[in-house]
Amino acid sequence: MSTLLLVFFSGFAYATPLVLAGVGGSLSAKVNVFNIALEGMMLVGAFSAFAGATGSDNPWVGLLFGAAGGLVVALVFAVLCVDLGADPIVAGIALNIACQGATDVLLTVIYHQQGSYLPTHIGVFAPIAQQGVLSQVDLIVVLAALATVATGLLMYRTTFGLRVRAVGLYPHAAATVGVSVRSYRYLAILIGGVLCGIAGAYLPLNGLGMFSDDMTAGAGFIALAAVIFADGNPWITAAVAFVFGLADAVGSQLQLLNIPNELVLSIPYLLTIAVLVLQKWRLRLRERQSAPAPAVLSA
Repeated sequence: MSTLLLVFFSGFAYATPLVLAGVGGSLSAKVNVFNIALEGMMLVGAFSAFAGATGSDNPWVGLLFGAAGGLVVALVFAVLCVDLGADPIVAGIALNIACQGATDVLLTVIYHQQGSYLPTHIGVFAPIAQQGVLSQVDLIVVLAALATVATGLLMYRTTFGLRVRAVGLYPHAAATVGVSVRSYRYLAILIGGVLCGIAGAYLPLNGLGMFSDDMTAGAGFIALAAVIFADGNPWITAAVAFVFGLADAVGSQLQLLNIPNELVLSIPYLLTIAVLVLQKWRLRLRERQSAPAPAVLSA
């Protein structure tokens, strides 16, 4: 029983960056902007948090730096997609590549290290408890849960959320009644960028105390899969992200059973493919149910 509880609470820890990035991506989805740049926002957030925590030896400073890093990338993405009319997929892929290259260069230029860097002093968040299942949980895990609840309430219980959804579904109608489509798209993308930056910050600040090239390892794309499956609903997105995190936690336990490491590490990515296939099946089923019945010709 203790092992099951350990795996369950470890799932929260593994899911935290996915939940934060997924909830951030759901905001972009609600304004009908396909934000494939979640990976880049997370990566810059991770490096910014690492730099802030290393320089100050304070994890809260690192967290603020991480949020700011994600915000900067989100601002660039918003300018490209909202103001300049760039295709979100093309802009997102370009930003992901640029962010990966930029963090690699900055790691070399600032710290004179290549590949990874583990400093002797860096502020990290301590777990809530030193023993037991709560040893897997820190304050950012709690923050992810609060952000999920708050975003869901913001989206479905406030005027702001109503306008965000209107901008995504009926932009011309929203503009007709005086809602600034541009402003709400910017706000949704920028708030999502802050959450993605915090998601990235979790990676070096959760006790690892290090930064490595491509530290996110596709976590942004896994979060994007959760957004797609949930149709942008932040609560469902967080639930799907938790399933991905739980798969990671189960995989870490399977490593103790001498199962090949390559197979264990592939579990979250295989699950991502399965989720996307299931979503495609759901969409086809929905289209069939909504299709008009064929007309019957009378004799």
